[in-house]
Amino acid sequence: MTHFIKCLFLALSIFFLNNKSSAQLSDKAQISLLTCAEGEDIYSLFGHSAIRVNDPLNNIDNCYNWGMFEFDEDQVEFATKFTKGRLKYYMDEQDFEYFMMEYDYFQRTVKEQVLNLTHEQKTDLWKALQENYLPENRVYKYDFFFDNCATRIRDLLQNIIGDKLVLKAHPNENAYSLRELLNKTVSHMPWLGFGMDLALGSKVDIKAGNNKMMFLPKYMFEIYHEAEILINGKAQPLVLSERTLINGINHEAESSFWSSPNFIFWSLFFISIPLTITKIRFLTKFWDGLLLLLFGFLGFIILFLCFGTDHLTMRPNFNVLWANPLYLFFIIPLMSEKLHNKLNKAYLVMSILLILVIFGAMIIPQEFNSATSPIILVFTFKFFYWYKETKRVV
Repeated sequence: MTHFIKCLFLALSIFFLNNKSSAQLSDKAQISLLTCAEGEDIYSLFGHSAIRVNDPLNNIDNCYNWGMFEFDEDQVEFATKFTKGRLKYYMDEQDFEYFMMEYDYFQRTVKEQVLNLTHEQKTDLWKALQENYLPENRVYKYDFFFDNCATRIRDLLQNIIGDKLVLKAHPNENAYSLRELLNKTVSHMPWLGFGMDLALGSKVDIKAGNNKMMFLPKYMFEIYHEAEILINGKAQPLVLSERTLINGINHEAESSFWSSPNFIFWSLFFISIPLTITKIRFLTKFWDGLLLLLFGFLGFIILFLCFGTDHLTMRPNFNVLWANPLYLFFIIPLMSEKLHNKLNKAYLVMSILLILVIFGAMIIPQEFNSATSPIILVFTFKFFYWYKETKRVV
């Protein structure tokens, strides 16, 4: 239903858009940055940015945004393209009225910042937008952190304004990594945060300065709110005025600790350790096999995201050190006492590897989600226990 509504708004926008884009801007033209708040669907969780060109004398009121993508009729092919990072995004020109209809329908807040640009800068920006809208230029390869709907606008404004744009340091500049900024945005969705931490590699653990922070629309809004522009050598506010066009609702749902990854995985820890010690043989083997299967398969998913997709931010990924696909190798030997006893050295190697992960967490160039701690401890204990158990036999 959501996709149908989006497609309907897009169709209406294209239908009512005319050839006004070829006109020259008048002195009354205004160019604004539109910042749209987060929504409920996954694709809308991080907000959206667009540029508005409003020229009443030429009857122009258009929006330009780089957040469009096509839904494939073949859902499997669409999901495959999305997962592999090969889904093409494109820049679109929409009538302002119909751009706003979607956000009004979904009750998402939209704020407008009218930019303090000279007529020459507005004209240059207008020409750049028209050039970007050409069929050969409008499609691009999306990258969530480094090439998205917000960074395209950031780069376009920096290219047009040049060194006349003066950015003030954001209060959180260089205080958080890209990963941490992302997690702050989805703090109300701990399982999504865990999934993203699992999939994303060490490239997103760099500290984010002003420029990098603007991959999220809300930070671009805040940074431009304080920015200045040099006009005739004098520093003036970049933003002439701000207003809220739609006062939406808060789409953040409260999360429960009892269903969070931290609670679930610590529960696994407190089940696994006593179960191993009590030696309830059948139940313990079943439980251990289930853990090895689950987290071994998780390791294969991580390897696929690293080497089977075009997502550069997913490699290298050190999560594979604890969610290890090699766990699958130990499932069958665990069920056979004869094979189990032959893997004494393998158990020792795995336990040492996990101990190194625990003590090397401070030097591994990647931040692990806090919910991984009990899982690492469980497998460290398990492999060392199996080593001691088979050592007595050897």
